[in-house]
Amino acid sequence: MFEYPAEALKWLQENRPEVVFTDLNMPEITGTEFIGRVRDIYPDQSLPIIMVTTQNEVQDNEKARQAGVSDITLKPFTAESLKNALEGVGRAGRPST
Repeated sequence: MFEYPAEALKWLQENRPEVVFTDLNMPEITGTEFIGRVRDIYPDQSLPIIMVTTQNEVQDNEKARQAGVSDITLKPFTAESLKNALEGVGRAGRPST
C-alpha cells in the first residue's frame, strides 16, 4: 500500500504484483492517470488493475476503461465483490462487470 501514486509507480518499475488496486480519487493524479502510467509499464492485460471507487459516473468509468483498467468495483466493497472482481480479471484480464 502506498500513500502517493508516485511511490507506487516507482515500486512498479521494479516489481510486478499479481494485481493492482487503485482508487479514482488520489492525491497528485487521478486513478485514471495512474492506470495509464501503470499501462506504460505493463502494457498488456497480464497485470490486472482493479479500480475501487465510490463514484459510478459513466464518463469516469469510460475513461478508466480507455486507460486500461481491468475492472471497476464500487465502495463500500465486500469480500464477495472483491472476490468477484478478482475472478473476473482472472479470465484474461477481462472485466467482470
